[in-house]
Amino acid sequence: MHFSSLPSHQTATDYTSALAAIEKSLEEKRKEFGIPGMSLVIVKDDKVIYLKGLGVKDFEKNIPVTPDTRFAIGSATKAFTAMLAAMSVDEGKLSLDDSPKKFLPYFTLRDPDSP
Repeated sequence: MHFSSLPSHQTATDYTSALAAIEKSLEEKRKEFGIPGMSLVIVKDDKVIYLKGLGVKDFEKNIPVTPDTRFAIGSATKAFTAMLAAMSVDEGKLSLDDSPKKFLPYFTLRDPDSP
């Protein structure tokens, strides 16, 4: 369920059933994919309307995930960088055909044939 499908005039307290549905759906997917735990925050109009940990951060000790549980981000920054590059292309700020040197003149590769 996406918040864009909810009427914009609703207040945070009106989202109880929608938030419960989101939590249920995510909890089902978490279990289906074998994800031990995760934290979820939903922000609406610059206000946190939902904050909860789901699952466990330690199976052996059965320690639950909380909203303050820290997770390793791994390689997720690559996806963020790719998304920002695509958004910049849409905004006409860069082309995917641009050389990195256009923006980082000091950029070099070990391959001497690289542009």
